[in-house]
Amino acid sequence: MKRLFKRLVACIAIISVAATMGITAFAQTEMDNMVFAGYDTTDPYNPNRIYNEVINGSYTNKQVLVPVNPTWSAEGYERTYPYAGYDRMYLDGKKQSITRYNNMFPQWETRRRDYMWEIKSPYVIWERQQTKVNNKKWTWDFGNDAFSIPDSVLKTKTCRTAYVVDISMKEYGFGPYNKSGALLNAYQQRMYSDFSVNAISKWEEAKKNLTPEKLSARNSENNTYVMSDHDIAALIPVVYSKYVTAKFNEKGNAGLTTKSVAEEYLIHMNDGWEWDYDSFCIRNDARISWTAPSYEMAEPYNYYQYLIVNGIVLDGTNGKDMIFRYTGGKASPKITWKFAFFQNAKDANGNIIDSVYEVVERKYVDGVAAVDANNNPVYRVPTGEYGNTYFKLNGNMIEYWVVDKAGNRTLLSKVENWTGNLGGLIDSYISGTIYCGSGNVPAQKYKELP
Repeated sequence: MKRLFKRLVACIAIISVAATMGITAFAQTEMDNMVFAGYDTTDPYNPNRIYNEVINGSYTNKQVLVPVNPTWSAEGYERTYPYAGYDRMYLDGKKQSITRYNNMFPQWETRRRDYMWEIKSPYVIWERQQTKVNNKKWTWDFGNDAFSIPDSVLKTKTCRTAYVVDISMKEYGFGPYNKSGALLNAYQQRMYSDFSVNAISKWEEAKKNLTPEKLSARNSENNTYVMSDHDIAALIPVVYSKYVTAKFNEKGNAGLTTKSVAEEYLIHMNDGWEWDYDSFCIRNDARISWTAPSYEMAEPYNYYQYLIVNGIVLDGTNGKDMIFRYTGGKASPKITWKFAFFQNAKDANGNIIDSVYEVVERKYVDGVAAVDANNNPVYRVPTGEYGNTYFKLNGNMIEYWVVDKAGNRTLLSKVENWTGNLGGLIDSYISGTIYCGSGNVPAQKYKELP
């Protein structure tokens, strides 16, 4: 059977059955009721026409495949080297989305031109082949695995060197951070290791002297900081990466580009390139500044500042270190306490006193909810304020509430009222007394208020 049937109607055989319902009025051929549905190219080397049988406007569950001979027409060349020619399949003159190589290759003009220069001194120039595609546009040629063409046959190392316009060192980051303040990823850390850049270990050493105690220490004579910004900068390892600007020739700007060793290395670290190992350096020239003073939420409300290194605020966010100093000043914020919740009062022995509820208040500093050093809310109790309890009927629920004199209230508990017939028929109502037919009230019907 054909591949299409194997895929779509496996194990179904098509059988011709002679009509047994009488003699047909007109003689028919096998294909008279077959309607063309398209082409089967599941086996592109053996395509078929697909037919469905339709009688009286309905499918009959019968299909037929009829072999069709394809024709091939040369269509063009691929867009990549070696620009192989290909044919396209046509079935009954209709274009199909099937192509094949035809072993034709264009005889377009080729040439070699300067393509790049190495980022390692002495910045040797490499050439690469170009092809004048369609005899109109010069295009760079690259290797093609489909034709077993390595890229090395299309590029050549010359004996010429690039003309260097400028070599400079530019900031890459400091310590374990890049210049945007993000922690170095695994590839960047590998780069530091490969180039023997020990900025991360130097940063860990520097932090031993960047504690709040050392940064906040002040001279007794003039009350200035013992550790100046210059002293701090001398501790911080700032990493610089080499940038090279060069071109192919002294005249003109062909090949003019600026390359960063760090950026190129992160792209080509596994490509076998050679590198200058003086491409990185560490300098102790960080730009030091401080955030505007803020004050702590805890007494005595000391003012502090976060360290800023090369524009990066070291405030502990996004994985950064928290480095700060106290200014020696103290703020005088407005302190308020606001109701937070009720809690059970206890006696001197720590036992809960029934039905006595203390008011607990939370601290606010200049309107901001205060937290302690562990970022926990700051509460106070006793406050001298207590809540009073009361019952409230809410539908069929009896609720037990506590409220203070400011109107702050909390639902302590609730219980459902009992409704229904207690043991029998109700005979009569006299003076508000309920008489039950049975005279007994089951014990489980009682409800106990809190």
